[in-house]
Amino acid sequence: MLFTKACEYGIRSVLFVAKQSLEGKRSTLKEIASEIEAPQPFVAKIMQQLVRGNVVVSVKGISGGFYIEPSQIKEITLTNIVFAIDKNFDSKLCAMGLKECSEVRPCPIHHTYKAIKKDIISMMDKSNLIEMAESLKNGTCFLSNLPKQPINNLQ
Repeated sequence: MLFTKACEYGIRSVLFVAKQSLEGKRSTLKEIASEIEAPQPFVAKIMQQLVRGNVVVSVKGISGGFYIEPSQIKEITLTNIVFAIDKNFDSKLCAMGLKECSEVRPCPIHHTYKAIKKDIISMMDKSNLIEMAESLKNGTCFLSNLPKQPINNLQ
């Protein structure tokens, strides 16, 4: 597993908030949890971590919600999101899911996976939130496995 469940939900949450922010909207906790199909209490904890990590902004009150300044959306990478949730992501990235995997205590595929791990970290550093959010906005990618609207059956 590449990301923890918290990281997966965090990435999906940030992508939804970024898409909404590009449309000039703030996202409520309920909207985020519904959109990414995740338990609201778990999403609440993740969103707190993302606020503390300066990835998203939280506004309290009747017209509050979560948002990202459009100028910030261009600066945020996948690495920023993941490290806001899982500070030790790099050291935990074991292909076999072991808690400890290093040069000193390698898993059976550690040395083979090392190059792939380096490529994954590089990909995360280069993954720009604006590009991913615009793909969501344009409908060329999705946050959910299920379509939001019924598909007409061809008979």
